[in-house]
Amino acid sequence: MPIWDKISGELKSFPEGTHKFVSACPETRIADVEAEFGKMPVPLVEMVRHFNGAELFCCPHVLITLFGISPRRPVSRFKWAPDWYIDKFTRAWRKANPESELWAFAMSNYGGLMLASNGGRIREWDTSINDWGESFRSIKQWMEYIIDEGRIYMLEE
Repeated sequence: MPIWDKISGELKSFPEGTHKFVSACPETRIADVEAEFGKMPVPLVEMVRHFNGAELFCCPHVLITLFGISPRRPVSRFKWAPDWYIDKFTRAWRKANPESELWAFAMSNYGGLMLASNGGRIREWDTSINDWGESFRSIKQWMEYIIDEGRIYMLEE
């Protein structure tokens, strides 16, 4: 079973309103982004096929935002932050780090930018101290961590 089928099911098991999902990304936009940046890691492609962005654990503040791919027509700033997309953050990341082939795909509420390698490893760039934070073997391991953190976060809020 692909990892996002399982993860989506687990996320949808939380009470209504805990998460906000954007509809799946059109295949044409995935192709556009891959034409610009190269082959996207499979777990990220699978993620945007399930939902093209999400805010997780909104209770009342968002714990983590998963980026989608920017739509051809921009959405209102009141619906989604205009730069919080895989393609826009990845472009900015690679411009600042020309040797990097990492893909920016999420941001935590404390400024942790999540980056995926083509091999599937996840690293966190702490934007508040400009240094590397945690590292995970895979998106699956990272999402299991986020779901566990989200359960704790919901109890604290």
